[in-house]
Amino acid sequence: MVQEKGFLISYLKYGENDAVLHIYTHNEGYKSYFLKGIYSKRNKKKALLQFLFEIQFTTNPKASGLPLISDLQAYGQLPEWNIKTNTLQFFIADILSNILRNEAQNESIYSKISGFIDQLKEENISAHVHFLIILTEDFGIKPLLNDAIYLNPEKGIYEHFSSHHCFDDSTSGLWKSILEEGYSVKLINTERRRLLESILVYYSIHIPEFKNPASLEVLQQIWA
Repeated sequence: MVQEKGFLISYLKYGENDAVLHIYTHNEGYKSYFLKGIYSKRNKKKALLQFLFEIQFTTNPKASGLPLISDLQAYGQLPEWNIKTNTLQFFIADILSNILRNEAQNESIYSKISGFIDQLKEENISAHVHFLIILTEDFGIKPLLNDAIYLNPEKGIYEHFSSHHCFDDSTSGLWKSILEEGYSVKLINTERRRLLESILVYYSIHIPEFKNPASLEVLQQIWA
């Protein structure tokens, strides 16, 4: 038996009481597991099934088929329910479900997810756009910085002329600030919206088969 921890990316109910969990684990990266009885009436651990909640568990890696989780526990405290920050967790989990499926163990990515959750606990309502820009480094698509003004999303470099309507001087400047200063960059609502639009464009160009997450509409409604 092996003890592991990880962030819950997504899950799917299987039958009446069971579930398949997709977890970005600390030691092995993206993995899928089978969890029995989580939806039974007497099971009080359903509260652990929250997007991007960090959990610890025991599993048998030598079992045939999906590894079976035999002991599921919270790793740290359960987050307090907040519809706005939970929507941000759901949105980022949705994107990570898209881009981490083939990702092996990566301490930097794991640490960045943890940092994102910490920012939500501090009620940083811009954390999702900060996180997605910061994460470009781990996928090898971080823009190259220089003294030019406009980010060219296809080339991933800054130029002295605009090449895409989503990357004007203001939005390009915010990208540069976040890449240099991280979560300390303060954003207003209009800046968050423009940045998110530009991020989705950038990801769609540089990450194969990337598509806008279904949760985007929910995010836009909650944060309208």
